[in-house]
Amino acid sequence: YNDAVTIANNPILTGNGITFNSTLDGNSDITANVGASNLSFNGAVGNTTALGNITANSTGTTTFNAVNAASMTTDAGGTTQLNGNVTTTGSQTYADAVTIANNPIISGSDVTFNNTVDASNIGSDLTVNGGADNITFNGAVGNTKALGNITANSTGTTGFNQTVNAASLTTDAGGTTQVKGNVTTIGSQTYADAVTIANNPILSGSDITFNNTVDGTSDLTANAVSGNVTFNGAVGAASAIGNLTANSTGTTAFNQTVNAASLTTDAGGTTQLNGNVTTTGSQTYGDAVTIANNPILSGSGITFNDTVNGSSDLTVNGGTGNVTFNGAVGAANAIGNLTANSTGTTAFNQTVNATSLTTEAGGTTQVKGNVTTTGAQTYGDAVTVATNPILSGSGITFNDTVNGSSDLTVNGGAGNVTFNGAVG
Repeated sequence: YNDAVTIANNPILTGNGITFNSTLDGNSDITANVGASNLSFNGAVGNTTALGNITANSTGTTTFNAVNAASMTTDAGGTTQLNGNVTTTGSQTYADAVTIANNPIISGSDVTFNNTVDASNIGSDLTVNGGADNITFNGAVGNTKALGNITANSTGTTGFNQTVNAASLTTDAGGTTQVKGNVTTIGSQTYADAVTIANNPILSGSDITFNNTVDGTSDLTANAVSGNVTFNGAVGAASAIGNLTANSTGTTAFNQTVNAASLTTDAGGTTQLNGNVTTTGSQTYGDAVTIANNPILSGSGITFNDTVNGSSDLTVNGGTGNVTFNGAVGAANAIGNLTANSTGTTAFNQTVNATSLTTEAGGTTQVKGNVTTTGAQTYGDAVTVATNPILSGSGITFNDTVNGSSDLTVNGGAGNVTFNGAVG
């Protein structure tokens, strides 16, 4: 059809290759069946009058350059090429592989991709607007050619059920994003809505931001390289997630509570703890830690491999596991009240500068550096000393034994110094 086409009475077109070289209009449905041949809409579809339901069946290539209709459905097999915007009042279902070009904007009520989505040329952007309904990617996105910037807007559920490879990924506030495969971007990832995870996804990009909650029963790895990893919402609020790993030489920020099987941050950069962190397993902070809002950390073995700073209190509950500070505490400026509870070993392997220090009864505290507090120091468990530590505070109490092969200096200021257990 080389001229403009108008349709009525819901025509069904069947042939070996169907091509519309100009516009297609009309307020009726249209079904086009071409078997293994190609189906090409080279002109705008529904340009003056939106079509009804469009059904395109081809195991060849189906090409759309601009569409305005009630709904759009393509069958399995072959490829659908989207070279322009597609707008529907109802659903869009792409059963075959989709390739995009010219930064198309897809808008409809329920948009589903049941196969792969790729760029014709690497870097084409894709915007999908699902309104109050769902956006579903059931196939890999950017599997053969990475997409450009992906934007998914829906107050329903946005599902990435396979891998994603793109320049960036952004979801809007409202609704839920489900991440069930690895997401790789050269730029940022910003999840404005609540995120649920499955299948242990690995997210890799330059700056990864969660502006709402993160839930699910699987592991989560976030790799931001030199960018930041930011959790602005609670992690594991509904139920604990699995093992959480955050790798960044920038800043990793946990701005609300965390509930997970374990938590690991890599060396380099800084981790900000602005809420309580609860794990059934270990917590290992490979980078420098800053604290705010008096966080309580609870887990089975908690290790700080770099410095700990901040102006708030810090409570660390290691259960039967160890609590280990391998870096200086309060090196930049004194932290608040430091409480370490463990029936294993609590180790201060560098200097401590805090308002006060308290360890609970049970287990052992190892002191290998100077401890300075403006307030009291109370050691409820057995203490071992090394490297000739100097303890300075206002009232220092040892409620269990003190042992070790090094010197020990205790400065109680105007307060008392009390050894309630045997020394040496």
